[in-house]
Amino acid sequence: MIFNGITILLILSSTNSEKDKFVRELIYTYLAFVIFKAKPIVLELFEYSV
Repeated sequence: MIFNGITILLILSSTNSEKDKFVRELIYTYLAFVIFKAKPIVLELFEYSV
């Protein structure tokens, strides 16, 4: 599941439409939640990157 998310992330990162940007942000949040188990510092970095 994590690898599928990364694959989708790589595909979406090559596009710039508003819909893809929204979906990409959801995937970033999902990956941060699953891989890092929503550590506060990770969420802060995510908010900073957006």
